[in-house]
Amino acid sequence: MSEAKHTPGPWGSDSEYGTAIIGADGTTVASVLNSINATKRQHPVPQDVEQVKANARLIVSAPELLAALKKAESYIDRASGGGETDLRAELNAVVAKAEGRL
Repeated sequence: MSEAKHTPGPWGSDSEYGTAIIGADGTTVASVLNSINATKRQHPVPQDVEQVKANARLIVSAPELLAALKKAESYIDRASGGGETDLRAELNAVVAKAEGRL
């Protein structure tokens, strides 16, 4: 497993609308755009506050999701005797993408 290069988790959201994603060290990790905070945008942004909050929750959970995927990889390796399985290959691809190896 490679060392994490992303902002360490856990991540949180800083506002009522959940538009700023904040790392454990207090730095801004990302901003979820909506029709209120998007000034210069090339693509449409969600108008619905609930969709914006849902997007933010998914982003906030990213560090924990990555950690869980790595644990699942390890479990599958042990359970399969180290052999490649479809699920193992899928998990490996997702983790590699998250870590910038794809």
